[in-house]
Amino acid sequence: MDSPRDSRVRLTAAGILLGVFVAGATLGLTLDRYETPTRSEAGETVRVDGGDRAGAPSEWIIDRMDLTAQQRIQVDSIVSHYGSRMSRFQKEYRPKYQAIVDSTDRALRTLLTPEQTVRYDSLTVVSARWRARRHLEEQAQGR
Repeated sequence: MDSPRDSRVRLTAAGILLGVFVAGATLGLTLDRYETPTRSEAGETVRVDGGDRAGAPSEWIIDRMDLTAQQRIQVDSIVSHYGSRMSRFQKEYRPKYQAIVDSTDRALRTLLTPEQTVRYDSLTVVSARWRARRHLEEQAQGR
């Protein structure tokens, strides 16, 4: 029979594991949406990428603002400036985030029995497949 301490350790590990899965899924979906073409409500293809317009209002919004030529030049300058800052931030952030995820994974694995490790690996694969399938469904729906 499990002691109360063992139960707490397992519940804590399960909570951490769930948190890592949720954080990973959220980051993955966010980055996938950020780097893939999508469709606007008007049915137009809109490119959302990590380039010069990173983090800025979508191109299709800016194009519908009836900006003067001078405003467009200024908007492009602002978007380029902040977009390049966002790109640099993401290049720095992604490896650090992945290192935290990897560290959490290693720490969790120290608590698991060999049977639990096999199950954990299996669930990780299932989770990755689910995220990939959801991404494909969102693309098919034009989101």
